[in-house]
Amino acid sequence: MKLVSRKGTLLSLLFLSSFSAARGFVNTHRYSVIQWRQTLLAVDGSIKDTLSLYSSVTKTTVQIPTPIGIVIEELDSSDTNRGVRITHVKPDGNAASCTTADLCVRDKILAVDGVACSDAPFEVVMDMIRCSTGGNVELTLGRPQGSVIVSWPNGVCVAAQPGEYLGNVGYEGMMQIPYSCRSGSCGTCEQLVSIDNGNERRLRPCFAKIPKGAKSM
Repeated sequence: MKLVSRKGTLLSLLFLSSFSAARGFVNTHRYSVIQWRQTLLAVDGSIKDTLSLYSSVTKTTVQIPTPIGIVIEELDSSDTNRGVRITHVKPDGNAASCTTADLCVRDKILAVDGVACSDAPFEVVMDMIRCSTGGNVELTLGRPQGSVIVSWPNGVCVAAQPGEYLGNVGYEGMMQIPYSCRSGSCGTCEQLVSIDNGNERRLRPCFAKIPKGAKSM
């Protein structure tokens, strides 16, 4: 399969074919521009500028055994040099087994094996990961400051923003949450959630939003 990067749009099919599977990428999953934008709804219903999320980031470096099990996409911009972020983490892959919150969906890749790539296009970052030598790939990641780290039982963490619907964050975390009414009235999707490792609440992901002031869930 030949990958073609369309500049200025979100890449919607980024799982690589078998020639790249050895570096940790998996086949056939689609993630649309509409779905991504829905997950960035602010409290007042307006859509945040995706790029502005990365104007101020917290850095972390993680060593991941290969195959790493992530999906990446180029940031949404008319400028070709805007960098790449993580959009999916394979629940049973090596990236999901990292120390909690070391690697999250939505983290921007700033460097691969110590080589900077914060403004590199998709193809360049992909090649850097594929050409990494040894049994591990070192990723330096940038996470938007103010993110709430939502850790799901399948091992996937998502760097969410306050005001987002918890159900949308669960979708990005590849969680299978049961739904019925989708309006918060039936309780089918209700989950017991620990906020900041202490305050437990019962929330309904179809209706509940990521709380302001929280650091982790």
